[in-house]
Amino acid sequence: MKSKEINNFLRVSTILILALVGIANKGFAQKYTPFTNIINATREKPFSAITITNNAKWKFESDAFITYGSYLYAGTQATPAKYLHISTEKVFHNISKVIVWTLLKNPAEGILKIGNATFQAKEIQYSKGVYEGYWFVFSPNTPIKGNIEIRINTKGNLTNKIILKEIEVTNLMDDKSENAEYIKQNIEQKDNIIQLNRTISKDYWNTFCVPFNLTSTQIKETLENVQIKEFTGGVNGTNMIFRDVAEIKAGIPYIIKPTRTKEKPIFKYIEFTAETPETISTINGEYSFIGTYSPTEIKTDGTELFLGDGDALFKPTPTGNKIFGNRAYFRIPNKVNNAEQKYSIIDKTTANISIPTTKKIEVDQIYTIDGRKLYPTSILKPGIYIKNGKKLLVQ
Repeated sequence: MKSKEINNFLRVSTILILALVGIANKGFAQKYTPFTNIINATREKPFSAITITNNAKWKFESDAFITYGSYLYAGTQATPAKYLHISTEKVFHNISKVIVWTLLKNPAEGILKIGNATFQAKEIQYSKGVYEGYWFVFSPNTPIKGNIEIRINTKGNLTNKIILKEIEVTNLMDDKSENAEYIKQNIEQKDNIIQLNRTISKDYWNTFCVPFNLTSTQIKETLENVQIKEFTGGVNGTNMIFRDVAEIKAGIPYIIKPTRTKEKPIFKYIEFTAETPETISTINGEYSFIGTYSPTEIKTDGTELFLGDGDALFKPTPTGNKIFGNRAYFRIPNKVNNAEQKYSIIDKTTANISIPTTKKIEVDQIYTIDGRKLYPTSILKPGIYIKNGKKLLVQ
C-alpha cells in the first residue's frame, strides 16, 4: 500500500542571485543577497573576484575585468569578455536544474560541470519584457550532488560585456527518502521557493504536511480556490471532526481539495520553521492525525489508517504499509478496531459533508500512475496503472 499521493517529490530550490544591492527574485529557490562584499578582485589576467553570501563562497573568473553595479559584470563595451567562469565551494544535494540569467549582445553557450558530469545548456532568449535576457537552462537527467562550475563562452570570435543577473539552483527533496537531515540543515533559511512534484487533485481530499507556513495569499497564488481543513482534536462518536482554515502552519497536517487540479505547485518565499511534523490528537490521545515529512511505516493492526480512493480510510496490509513524506495518516483507538470506522469533515456552520467508511484491503493493490490508491473494485478507465508493484495497461 501507498497512499494516494505517492510517487512524488518535494522540490526544494536554492537561488543564488548575483547582484549588488538586493534582488526581488521570481525564480525557484532561496535568495542570496546582497553581493556587496566582493573581495580579492584582481586587475590582471585572468581577472577574478570572490563573494561570500549566506555562507556560500562564489568565485568568478574572466578574461576581462570583473566589477559590479546593479548586477555583476565581466568586461565593458570598450573591453568586452570572451568568457565568464563561475564556481562555488558549496555542495548542493540532488541538483535537478540550474538556470543562469544573463544580458548579452552576442550569442553564447553555457556549460555546467558537477563533479565529473558535464551538461550543455538549453539556450533561451527573450528580447523584451521582465525576463529580457539570455537564459541558460541545465537539466540533469537524474538529480546529482556536488559543487557547481558554470562557464559562459561567447560563440565564435565574438565577445560580450557579460552581465550576470542571477543563478538558480533547484534541489530535489525526494519524499521517498529520509528528509530529516535536509530539513534540519535548511531550517530558518528565508526566501525559499518550494515546488511539490505531485498532483493536488480536485477529485478527492489530499493529505498535506510541509515544514513551512503558507499565508492565504500564498495559497491562493498557487492553488487558487482550495478548501483546507484541519483536525480540531474533537470526536463525535467515531467521527473525527475537521474544520475550515485559511492558512497552513508549518508541521501541521491538513486535508486539502482545490477546485482545479494543480500539478507540481510552487510556493514562493517561504521559510522552513518546523523541523519535525506535528501530531494533532484528542485530549485523551485516542484519535490522532499525524503528519509526515519522510516515508513512514504505519501499523497494520487497524489502529493506523490512510486516506485512499473515494475519500475512504484504509487499513494497510503487512506488505503495503508505507506512506511517503509530506502526507498524513490517521490513528484510532484499539477498542473500536473491529467496528466500522468513519471520519467526518465538519466545521462550525455545516453538517457532515462526507462520511466514508473504513476499508480493509487484502487483495490487489492498485494505484493510478500518480500514486492514488484505488479500490480493487474500481472501474479502471483506459490508461496505465500500478498493480501489485507492476505496470498495468488498460485499453
